[in-house]
Amino acid sequence: MCILLTYLIKSIFMKNLLICALLLVCLGGCKISKVILAGQLSSENFFKEIPTTSWSNLMVVEMKVGDRTGKYMYDTGAMTVIKRSVVEELGLKRAASSSVGSSNSIRQQMDFVVLPTVEIEGILFEDIGAAVVEDSNLNKSPEMSCLLGEMDGILGSNLMRLAHWQLDFEKEVIRMTDDPSRFAPTASSIIVPIKVSAQGRISMRGHIGAGLSGNFILDTGSNGHFTLANSLFQKLLNKRPQTPYNYQVGQSSAGLFGRARDTTYIARLDSFRFGDLVLDSALVRTSGGNNYLMGNAFMKQFLMTFDWDAKQVIFTPYEEFKVNNTMKTFGFSPAYHIADKRLYVGSLHRGGAAEQAGMAIDQQIISVNGNDYDPMSLQDYCTLLMDGLVPKTDTVVEIVVKEDNGQRKITLQKEQWFP
Repeated sequence: MCILLTYLIKSIFMKNLLICALLLVCLGGCKISKVILAGQLSSENFFKEIPTTSWSNLMVVEMKVGDRTGKYMYDTGAMTVIKRSVVEELGLKRAASSSVGSSNSIRQQMDFVVLPTVEIEGILFEDIGAAVVEDSNLNKSPEMSCLLGEMDGILGSNLMRLAHWQLDFEKEVIRMTDDPSRFAPTASSIIVPIKVSAQGRISMRGHIGAGLSGNFILDTGSNGHFTLANSLFQKLLNKRPQTPYNYQVGQSSAGLFGRARDTTYIARLDSFRFGDLVLDSALVRTSGGNNYLMGNAFMKQFLMTFDWDAKQVIFTPYEEFKVNNTMKTFGFSPAYHIADKRLYVGSLHRGGAAEQAGMAIDQQIISVNGNDYDPMSLQDYCTLLMDGLVPKTDTVVEIVVKEDNGQRKITLQKEQWFP
């Protein structure tokens, strides 16, 4: 039921969005480029283990900016981001500004600042560029409120590129060093070449069969498996119409400046390869934008080593890794409205149990398995995003929805797609 968060950071901070903002401003002096590309590592001869906490498969670390220590999400797919309230507390001045838009095409002015000092476990970085997110925008997206409400921002790739990193999902630590030899591959490791953008964002060429491919961002700011651009998926269907797929309609992304609706396809690919990393089959979701993502739900099966200098990523499996190639669903996803503090049907899967039972997008959900959600606090919704609407092992759910003539109880059986 946590489908929305798979796309959350892609829509909010929009990896491509910030690049577009950079290119636009470069036409008028490239101020944002100078901010993003600035920064230096001021410590030497170090090896640190950084404790992490987890929020729905997303890794969170402590980072000190100036004299303030706060929590930041570790996101290889975004640049560094900091909340306006933190900027004001630290007395930071605007270094650049641009009109930008999130994936749902809603535009707003965004400022950029330079963080004079950043410390992570005592290791010093200086003059790190950061995008500023307005605290008021948290009220426009409940998902973003849940994610960043207790955080100060995002530790992004423009800082990461200055050091070498290893993500250990099993031990819940991130290792950081200035000596890449500390992260030597093992006999079971799979080394995949990467491309590195100007601000340090990393991507790999992913081949989906039928001679089609795309540059997939390795994105620790995504808690999903794989996201594929809708345009490439349509090309695949033209070449391989037998490809099994289904789709959901409704709210598919929550942007920094508001919500968007779209049609999201879910398909099973029988061929998927990243260099020597070969998957027999895998489920992918499509994006209306030009997004190609590999998220934490897949990467957490590996000890992940990122080497910006050698332009490679080392996948070291903890054990024989598994690929998600099936899906169980009740046929809908919920959405929360901050204004009236109520839960609604956010999206429906085509031909799914919820649609067949007559549920409709934007229909209010009164209760689920006897749990009253009329009204529902934002904190309860955040808990729902973390834990799911019902336990994963449940195969039946009872939902009470609001209708014009009162209320109706609906019993849904969980269905399996792509058995």
